[in-house]
Amino acid sequence: TISVFFQNSNYYLFIFYLFTFFYFFSKILIDIFCINIRQGGNLMSILELSHVSYYYSKSHMVLDDLNEKFETGKIYVIFGPSGCGKTTLLSLLGGLDTPRSGAILMDGQDIQKAGLSEHRRRNISFVFQNYNLIDYMTPEENVKLVTKKDALPLLEKVGLSREESKRNV
Repeated sequence: TISVFFQNSNYYLFIFYLFTFFYFFSKILIDIFCINIRQGGNLMSILELSHVSYYYSKSHMVLDDLNEKFETGKIYVIFGPSGCGKTTLLSLLGGLDTPRSGAILMDGQDIQKAGLSEHRRRNISFVFQNYNLIDYMTPEENVKLVTKKDALPLLEKVGLSREESKRNV
């Protein structure tokens, strides 16, 4: 949702990515430190794919019986050729879509049973490659679509003046 604050400026985009990197990097380090202390230094599985399959049609299987455990304190990279299911997998892990079969577990609980919106709210953060603002609205109006907080102080924190916040994107 932070990306909603920026207009088409490389400077603001650079600041956004820099802020995002440091914010998430510090959060990851704090999470790793806290979980390792609670678990006596042993890494634990926090996110798990259990027999997950996904297809767009019966003839187009994207993910077939995937089983994987993601441990706290480790960094994972998902890579492969175009169309192999990377984005689909991330959408499933993030609770944006549901598998056709199998389960995705967060701390041992099925995210569908706990509620996908609850999973997204408590456990997942997304930084999208592209952001889309509603171009006939102002930055202030765009921000108000995603939060109940006063938009102007938030926009000022990322470098937009009150005047810029009230102009169409």
